[in-house]
Amino acid sequence: MLPLDELQRSAVEGAIWPDSFRIEARKIVPLLAEVHPNQSGFPVVALSLPGYGFSAALKKGASSWLSCRLAAPFLPQLKLPSDKHDKGRPHTNLPLAGGPEFSLNPFQLFTTLFMLVSLKVGLKSAQEMQGTGCGYFGIQWTKPN
Repeated sequence: MLPLDELQRSAVEGAIWPDSFRIEARKIVPLLAEVHPNQSGFPVVALSLPGYGFSAALKKGASSWLSCRLAAPFLPQLKLPSDKHDKGRPHTNLPLAGGPEFSLNPFQLFTTLFMLVSLKVGLKSAQEMQGTGCGYFGIQWTKPN
């Protein structure tokens, strides 16, 4: 069982909170759930990932799939509409993609060798950002299970 955490404000004026999705979600959820005349409304489900922010880490061998399985029994109670393709998959805001698969498309290797200068500049900028501007990702990446 995952322990639920309790959030309390600091008595120190100007105190800051570590970045956490649940804390950020608490700011926007009331705005999303407000009733607005002549507009569609919708329920908001904002689950946090175990092991991130203030959430307790899962025991060894658990994964984000366990989070989905823990949340699954509660979702039908909300009576949310879903389509036939909804499989209850986890979602993150950091999709990772690999490079081009040259064995599937050899022509792609040829076109990659002759990229436009602007694309090379953009790639260099992205590589610099990855090396210097991804501190939060680096902290979370090194967090033990």
